[in-house]
Amino acid sequence: MHLTRMIGTLLVAIACMSCVHSTARGSDTVTWSAAVSGCVANATGLAAYGAYVYNHGGGTVLLYCAIAPAELRGGFDTIEVSYNAGNWPTAGEGGDMVLAELRQVNRATEQVTVRCAVQPQLVGGGPRTARNLCNNSEVDFNRNYYYVHVEIRDSPTTPGDGVFVGSVLLISTR
Repeated sequence: MHLTRMIGTLLVAIACMSCVHSTARGSDTVTWSAAVSGCVANATGLAAYGAYVYNHGGGTVLLYCAIAPAELRGGFDTIEVSYNAGNWPTAGEGGDMVLAELRQVNRATEQVTVRCAVQPQLVGGGPRTARNLCNNSEVDFNRNYYYVHVEIRDSPTTPGDGVFVGSVLLISTR
């Protein structure tokens, strides 16, 4: 049963690698983006399938996506994450979770502040995106570092049930 489920998970990932798309509308401007497969991970048990990252080991995997001053092209007011929670009823149940946070680190004190975050309600049915507003998008690279923290939790009660994350974006909807 577990092997069948794992094979099904891999097939969903492979079939949908090119399916994840931004919900950015015609007037939206993507000011920064990252494929999470290119971010720095803190753990093993992580697999990359094209643009997707998959936590197949159970537990929690953290990814850190640095934002360099030259990469941020203008102001933003929205954070967005693309993911695929699979096509079966257990997706998102039992503690599976995806979280993306824009974090600011003060260069002098090393204090970390979450500037904005998005945590989608995981629902099966293929690729999806979720977005949330950022209240204050002003950045100061002279005083702070910035990165997007992505957390993928695969519940130990339903390991390998298929939570994939593809990308994270900062968007201006103005």
